[in-house]
Amino acid sequence: MNKIYTKKGDQGSTSLVDGSIVSKGDHRIKIYGSIDELNSHIGLVVCEVHLILPEFLSILKKTQNELFNIGSNLACPEEKRRKFNLPQLDKQIISDYENNIDEMTKDLPELKNFILPGGHRAACVSHIVRTKIRSIERDLVTYKREHPDEIPPEYIKLFNRMSDFFFVFSRYINLHQEISEEKWAP
Repeated sequence: MNKIYTKKGDQGSTSLVDGSIVSKGDHRIKIYGSIDELNSHIGLVVCEVHLILPEFLSILKKTQNELFNIGSNLACPEEKRRKFNLPQLDKQIISDYENNIDEMTKDLPELKNFILPGGHRAACVSHIVRTKIRSIERDLVTYKREHPDEIPPEYIKLFNRMSDFFFVFSRYINLHQEISEEKWAP
């Protein structure tokens, strides 16, 4: 792509991978736009943790790649995805999240209260990522209800597990940086 602007979207429409034209207000566009936004936030997490917890860079980078895979599939009607040979979700990432969660949890104090997002900057960004994931998950569930064949069930499972990972990761970052968690005090 030599030219970044095409002017084709100036009237509020965009094209999908198969060439069909849809409104930029289409629910599908909103979802993969939110996934792109999430990917940018994860890029910030990568910047924040690369020196303090470099052992997590591989799962974070894998997450970013999988988000692009999901976005490319959402940008194409389900019945045409095979025709365009779009990359599919590597379902192993769900197990990778579970393994990482289990390993981090071994070191974390038992959670007996709700905690306030905060602490180290990397933990705060991880909490922002977690909440963005939950927002996308809700949108996916709604879209799946309206278009059952468009959203593979693994996507819902992935976003649920991804949110769990970033919650535990936030706690783990604070533990690693020796920052106490602040409990919710209603």
